[in-house]
Amino acid sequence: PDIVIKKFLTHLPARFEVAGGPIEFNGVILEVDEAGTTTSIRRVRKTIIN
Repeated sequence: PDIVIKKFLTHLPARFEVAGGPIEFNGVILEVDEAGTTTSIRRVRKTIIN
């Protein structure tokens, strides 16, 4: 966590270590009508075991 705080405070690039374990994908799917109004929002959450 220290490297993350340092990157936040200095705004300089920093290399992070890749975490082990399962991969988690999070996102949302928006459906939008022709007027640009969002008609539905669906949460996407998938865990992939290596």
